[in-house]
Amino acid sequence: MRSNIVTDTVINDKTVGWDIVGGLFWEKGRQSAKPSESELELFTAGIKPGDKVAVIGASTKDLIEHLIAMDVNVTVYDFSKGMCDSLKEALSPNVPPIRVLDITAPLNRELIGYYDYVLNDRLVNRFTTQEAEKALKNMVALAMQGEVRASVKLGLYAMDEKMIELGKRRQVLERFYCEDTQTIDFSKADDILEESLLPHGQIDRDVLLRWYQSRGMETRFSDSSLKQLIEGVILDDGSQINVEHQCNFPDAQDTVMYSLKSV
Repeated sequence: MRSNIVTDTVINDKTVGWDIVGGLFWEKGRQSAKPSESELELFTAGIKPGDKVAVIGASTKDLIEHLIAMDVNVTVYDFSKGMCDSLKEALSPNVPPIRVLDITAPLNRELIGYYDYVLNDRLVNRFTTQEAEKALKNMVALAMQGEVRASVKLGLYAMDEKMIELGKRRQVLERFYCEDTQTIDFSKADDILEESLLPHGQIDRDVLLRWYQSRGMETRFSDSSLKQLIEGVILDDGSQINVEHQCNFPDAQDTVMYSLKSV
């Protein structure tokens, strides 16, 4: 029997961290890291049975299950084979196509324009500015005549703030945080990360620490810095990306869903 997990080229080293956490993210992770019922409705508003929908991020299990129940043609992409394997096991026997795909790597041409909608929940928060630019470009390319809905947590996370405060106090902030770019490097935070680590639901602390260490560099965005990044993206056909609409998530503080289209 042919597996419905297909592996494409993956070039992002962050896959290691997500292979570590796998299905623990939805089994034991904190509830606030997942979209609420009302946020699932925002993600899926207007999507009809039979529409072709790509979800970027296998960790968004609740959204994927919601789409399956809507009878849409959903495909899941993630750069972590571990996450994909965990999702396949969790959804069995009702498993949609799941593909290992690095959204920051060049797309296969046959995927360009294939989808009506591309959805992702706080995926941009896992990337640097450079990675986010590539990911946004590729997501819009997947839905050239359609729509991307991307939620983003704006500003610093509580653990970021704790790490920055401790880094300043010990005069080691520059080792792991760049204030100019608002980029944090968990792989270089060492003792600062270990002492600042906050619980993530019931995920074991040792697993949590290895997960963060392997996530490497992540940029924190404001509304203005994210829009500046979006406005600067040029697709291969010369088109740009427009923010068609944005709305605040009702149950997630400082989290905004952006509707993006090529123009």
